[in-house]
Amino acid sequence: AASASASPSEPLLLKVCKRNVWLQAQSPQPLYTDPYGSDAAMPVRLTIRPFSPSQMASAGAVSRDRSPRPNPNPSPNPGSSYWSWLPFSLTPHTFALSLPSRSQVSALLAKLDEGVGLWSRLDPARAGHLRSFSGPHDPSEDRRALTLQEPVPSDALLALRTLRPVRGVNLGGWFIPEVWMLPGFFRDSKLGWAASLCRLVKQNRTVAEERMAGQLRDWLSEGDFADMARLGFNSVRLPVGYWNLIQDPYGLFAPQDVSVSLGYIDWAFAMADKHGLSVLLDLHGAPGSQNGIDHSGCSMEPAWSSPRNVNLTLVTIEAMARRYGRKPALLGFELLNEPARALSEANHSLLVSFYERAYRIIRRHSHPEALVVFNELYERYFTWWRDALREPAYYNVVMDWHLYNWQAPYTEESRSRHITDAMAWSGLIDMYSVQHPIMVGEWSMSTGTSMQVGQVFVDACAVAFRRASAGWYLWNWKIQRTEEGKGELGLTVRYDQWDVQQQMGLADGLNPLRLDG
Repeated sequence: AASASASPSEPLLLKVCKRNVWLQAQSPQPLYTDPYGSDAAMPVRLTIRPFSPSQMASAGAVSRDRSPRPNPNPSPNPGSSYWSWLPFSLTPHTFALSLPSRSQVSALLAKLDEGVGLWSRLDPARAGHLRSFSGPHDPSEDRRALTLQEPVPSDALLALRTLRPVRGVNLGGWFIPEVWMLPGFFRDSKLGWAASLCRLVKQNRTVAEERMAGQLRDWLSEGDFADMARLGFNSVRLPVGYWNLIQDPYGLFAPQDVSVSLGYIDWAFAMADKHGLSVLLDLHGAPGSQNGIDHSGCSMEPAWSSPRNVNLTLVTIEAMARRYGRKPALLGFELLNEPARALSEANHSLLVSFYERAYRIIRRHSHPEALVVFNELYERYFTWWRDALREPAYYNVVMDWHLYNWQAPYTEESRSRHITDAMAWSGLIDMYSVQHPIMVGEWSMSTGTSMQVGQVFVDACAVAFRRASAGWYLWNWKIQRTEEGKGELGLTVRYDQWDVQQQMGLADGLNPLRLDG
């Protein structure tokens, strides 16, 4: 059997996503003897994955390999990886590779079922050593024994912390009013459905400043955070614009004084922490607008991709990370909400480069467990991310999807088709979770204007989204529901199925947490 010790210059990274655990190490020397005959030195990725007790019982002490089969004739390419899936056990302050008993495997799986785990570096004085692992030859897989020998430098060891999957709500509309959610904010503006914050500022800054001051002051109270926690939510996604985090050089938005916005974001973190909620801070509106839609703050032709605006976005990311990167309630940062289709299709390399630079900024200023979240809105481009932002160079990176079934053409579907759509999301999540952990950062209990399917659709979504190891956030905590919402749009907003607070306050209302007990 081949043997080697982990290189101290290449730390081991531990990451758990539901039942998938990755332990990764790179070394200039092979950590295995290739059963297909190649002993060429190359970086190696070791993947440790626990299986169910029944699988373990049938496989014996060492689990059978369920990874993609290696190339029968692998080339000594420095970028190659070799996958080896083995059981492992945990101690409170270190991880150790050993041959676990069935009871240990059962206990581990029960713990992993609680959610996604995050890794963080241990204090070397407490770390200890990686214990040796050796296993018998597995004839069924033509695999030879692998041994990791002591001692391993303690600064290469990492701890595991279990994180419950997110069951959260979005706080949309608070910092970036959207006309369908808050028509009263745009009353008497004559902007109609084309209204957005920057357009109201351009029309009348005084009015925009007054209304934004009232919106920030009155939209949420501590009672909202207490209610979210009482109902069973454990996290909030907080959409903000770049002008809420840095002084806006373009002067397009309100409030113009960034200290006002920062005060309310600080307060949101304090309230979340007080009531046991985590916060995903989401850059919803970027300089130049990443999609040209009102929820970016400005209905306009997107101009985010200019070098100035990309760099200004990175300045914003740094401001976010510096101020909030070590807040106790922080779950992570979402780098850019819903980039336009043109960015995904024609400027994919720009997005990848931006995310890589933003990732390094986050890691420089935040605690190592902070999630770094990127959003791909379009299913046809999901596969384009299979080689981007991957471990071990990028860790605790999560891919955010927004899964809705209310818009055309879905709104015309039958009741059974809506339910089938929701159930199909489970398989889609499974398919792409091999690339990154998946988070459903936005979804709705609404099925459109033609038909509302109701609780059975909500239950189908909740079951499907259990496959998303990082969890989900509903859109939206609240919707404006008063006569003030009429304005020139001529209606009182009553998007009932979108209003989580209202629905969960009704005896017969929709409940996304019903199946969670």
